[in-house]
Amino acid sequence: MHFTDYRCPARYAALSALLAWLENQAAQAGLGGDETRRLQLVVEELFANTVEHGFGEESDRPVAVAVAFLPNGVLIDYRDEAPPFNPLAQDPTAGSAKAIGGHGLNILQNLARSMEYECIDGRNSIRIELPRVGKLGEPQLPVDTR
Repeated sequence: MHFTDYRCPARYAALSALLAWLENQAAQAGLGGDETRRLQLVVEELFANTVEHGFGEESDRPVAVAVAFLPNGVLIDYRDEAPPFNPLAQDPTAGSAKAIGGHGLNILQNLARSMEYECIDGRNSIRIELPRVGKLGEPQLPVDTR
């Protein structure tokens, strides 16, 4: 498995370049538009959480995103230097139904095939696997290569 990575400061001005990099990587891997937008949505949500909740404001501290394209999915490795926080230990349904925001973790868990969190040397590391999807939003079945 080969990861390609991108680093940028935790500043909203850097987000558009990060999303453009993801779009380029996805196009090179042959992902369709819906899969690319889903990949971007997940990374954008993680990035916004780093800025808003991790640091509490924009920061020059780095965010690192690495992606690996698998036959049946995309693996995202997202790292930041915000104070340690395990999003998987939180209740994803805790956001108020009337509140704007607060539903990001729920969105991530609904899109992901799997999610793992680690704190490595004081850095947050979350690994998310997104499944490939068919034209109608159905997960693709593994291809029989016999």
